[in-house]
Amino acid sequence: MLDTVVIKVHNVKKHAELAKYLYTEKFVTKVYYRQIVPYNATRFIYEKYIRYSDTGKPYRLKTVGKLHIPSSHYHLAYDVVSDRDYIYFNFSIPKYLYGTNINQFVSSPFNPKFNMAYYSEYNNQVKMLYSRFMLFISNFFEENFSHVPIDYTDVEINRIDFCYNMIFPSKTEALFYLDQQKRILKKSERLKKGFTNYRTAISYQTSDLYFKIYHKGSEYEKNDRKEHDKINKDFSREFEGLKKDKEYEVLKNHLKSGHKVYYYDTKYLQDFSDRILRFELSLNNRLLSRIYNTKIIQKEVPTFKNKVERYKLLKRKSKDGQNTENLTKSELTEYKKLLSTVRKTRRFFVKINKEHYKELHISGTKYQDVEVKHFSERLMKECSKLFYSLVDRFTLKQLDDFETVMNRCKQHNIEVENVRKRLGTQRSNFDNSEKIKMTGKKISETKIALLLQLMQKNTIDEIKQMHIFSTRTLDRYIQDLRTLKIDTNHISKSIVTKEISFLDHYIEVQFNENKLFTNKFNKMKY
Repeated sequence: MLDTVVIKVHNVKKHAELAKYLYTEKFVTKVYYRQIVPYNATRFIYEKYIRYSDTGKPYRLKTVGKLHIPSSHYHLAYDVVSDRDYIYFNFSIPKYLYGTNINQFVSSPFNPKFNMAYYSEYNNQVKMLYSRFMLFISNFFEENFSHVPIDYTDVEINRIDFCYNMIFPSKTEALFYLDQQKRILKKSERLKKGFTNYRTAISYQTSDLYFKIYHKGSEYEKNDRKEHDKINKDFSREFEGLKKDKEYEVLKNHLKSGHKVYYYDTKYLQDFSDRILRFELSLNNRLLSRIYNTKIIQKEVPTFKNKVERYKLLKRKSKDGQNTENLTKSELTEYKKLLSTVRKTRRFFVKINKEHYKELHISGTKYQDVEVKHFSERLMKECSKLFYSLVDRFTLKQLDDFETVMNRCKQHNIEVENVRKRLGTQRSNFDNSEKIKMTGKKISETKIALLLQLMQKNTIDEIKQMHIFSTRTLDRYIQDLRTLKIDTNHISKSIVTKEISFLDHYIEVQFNENKLFTNKFNKMKY
């Protein structure tokens, strides 16, 4: 469920031992605006800039490096950013654990209490996700920096990516499914502007959200397969070289065992990834803040909710802030103030304490007015809900046959009429909108029949381009379809119907355990 994570360890002076360890020559190149120079490691921890004697010009001090993880043949990227006072780690959790993100960071099927039916459910995975992620963060520092004390109140989760592999019987079916997804109606013109279609991918991007669906096999072939082939080549060279050793016969059985542990079966990984469509959502700090502001603090703090409602009212009045002349002077001042409150950026830490607010509000930087919050289980669950909604939005549903939908429409109209009869003359005391809320609205069977006929060969978006209906009329009919349990991701063309489940993943693991888990020790941990 999780892929890339970006971790920031703040307060470099407090974590001087960690910074020194990362600064060692065998791991790192020290970069000062692309100029490589020697520098004293101890001074590096305490100074933000280096000044060249020939020009007197100061250069921002930054260390860029890669930490090798032997168990998975993976290189983990990090920076030590002295002038911003943090150490930055950026890596893929599945690649760190298993050497490939074709495998997924979901609950281990090798747990003695594993139940395939239970673990296959998305919501059940979400229940376990937070505790597994926190365990991973703890193990990450313990396994790589056990000699260095880490203060977890300084550890920020700056970005986290959710992912899901939809597995198909064949590459052909996976690519066909992707083509059908591209035909799905984008909910609005504003949403449509954020979408980009590629040959084997589709992406949606806003200022704080990045969501994509892509054919995993094409991505693996272009990127990770080359790295895996190189690792295989290097390992084979080492393995062959050991045959000349006098003790080879003694070590032979052990080496063969090691070969199975570390060897990447690239043919299998290519074949398997060819059958995968991958969904990914990147949650950066801005999106995490938005989720917190809209889903958590509004429920916990009633006054904040009132501010949000007032902000929405002024936003509508000013047409999303584009026509501020529609606001009075006092309303404009209020709108700007509410805008900064509702969109307030926050930073999320593994642990928090009262001193956080004093230590981490760095004067004179963009973090000066940023609030510190706990990266909590509730926040993780809200992120999971957002990801699920996006995956579900692009999970195709088979359109019910014509007769079934029409019968559903007739039954709906009968139920509406029965409610109206029971209310009788009382309905006259309400306006039209209130009447609809009370009784529901009848649906035109003729119009629905026409729309269903068009949907036999076209998506809603394609019907829209025909200009048979006005945009407003078609939007009204789409709402009627939703009342009849038909959404814009229903298509009539024959497709492989898929549920959002991890069952296919666990079945694949059962048959190809050794090919998916290059590190036999990590497969049991989480």
